[in-house]
Amino acid sequence: MAGTSPAPSPPSFADLLRQHRLAAGLSQERLAERSGLSVRGLSDLERGARRRPQAETLRLLAEALGLTSAERAEMAVAVHGNVVPSP
Repeated sequence: MAGTSPAPSPPSFADLLRQHRLAAGLSQERLAERSGLSVRGLSDLERGARRRPQAETLRLLAEALGLTSAERAEMAVAVHGNVVPSP
């Protein structure tokens, strides 16, 4: 099919995390403090060194970032694919 381009790939979890953190105006240090996670752990997630955070880590980040239900679902899909885990 000439002239068609492939659908853009969805953003990675690392990209989404960074976008939400920056949109909230938080440094990694401040997000770590608010979420109870380590700065190193957040850095690893944002760099993609850790790609599959645990459900509890997702919950802590979502709460610390004040994410909506739709934003939380988007983050979960980025980690787990099309299957969204139960809350």
